[in-house]
Amino acid sequence: MTERTGKGALRRATALLKGGAAALACALVLALAAPAALPAPVGEAPVGEAPGGPASLRPADHAPESRAWADEAPSGESRDGAPAAGGAAGSGDAEGAEPSAGKDAKADGDSAEEGAKVVGIEPALTADSIDPENRVDVTQRSDSSFIYETQIYELLGQPSLYDRQTVQVTGEAMGDLVTAADPAFRWMVLRAVDGSRESQVTVYLSAKQAEQVRNLGRYGVRGSTVQVTGTFYESDPDFEGAQLVRASTVNVLDDGARTPDAFELSSFVPGIVLVALGLVLLAAFGYALERRR
Repeated sequence: MTERTGKGALRRATALLKGGAAALACALVLALAAPAALPAPVGEAPVGEAPGGPASLRPADHAPESRAWADEAPSGESRDGAPAAGGAAGSGDAEGAEPSAGKDAKADGDSAEEGAKVVGIEPALTADSIDPENRVDVTQRSDSSFIYETQIYELLGQPSLYDRQTVQVTGEAMGDLVTAADPAFRWMVLRAVDGSRESQVTVYLSAKQAEQVRNLGRYGVRGSTVQVTGTFYESDPDFEGAQLVRASTVNVLDDGARTPDAFELSSFVPGIVLVALGLVLLAAFGYALERRR
């Protein structure tokens, strides 16, 4: 029984070895045949062909005919009579190609420079043309020269937004120019010229600036229209928290004028009619009293 079991195991091992050898042989055959079956990569010729085309069209196959034409054709000419690239003339052109290319590059550079002069393009800055004092100060704070007009009611509506900011407001000078604690300065009230919203702001300006204001708005007087540029303070610590504009520039856009009331007779017509009617009634009442007597 033991002998039969050993023979059976030996047969199975032999069969496995034969199957493994057959599989290895098949894999080897497939590995050798795979490169020939794959298509040639782009730019590469298949096996057995030259890079320029099939084997039947390789330059080597036509080399004798080419040499024959070289022997029969005159020096410097090809089969159809054109100058031969490989002839003496072709060699001369090849030798002079480099100087010619240099001349062409120089000519192109000259033409580009002349074109730049015609168009008006300035040449690039050189080290000699740079001013060493013209440098960027990276520590300088930004300052915009563009100041937009701000409505007075906007200052009063959002004072914290404009606090300590440079603003430009326009309005009518109203009331009186009051002398400040410092005699060199004045207080002025600006009323919004925009009739849509009634608002006013106090302006602190110098006496010299105040001299430009000709008229102050009141009854019978249209005040000067003044444009003030300065710093707005929501709560100025120097003036007990007053809300004001410290003027730096004052421009009078309109001097204003006196506007006395014009005499209009039509305004008195209703009164005259009522007085006349009263006199008529008074006369009628007197006449009635006399009749009773």
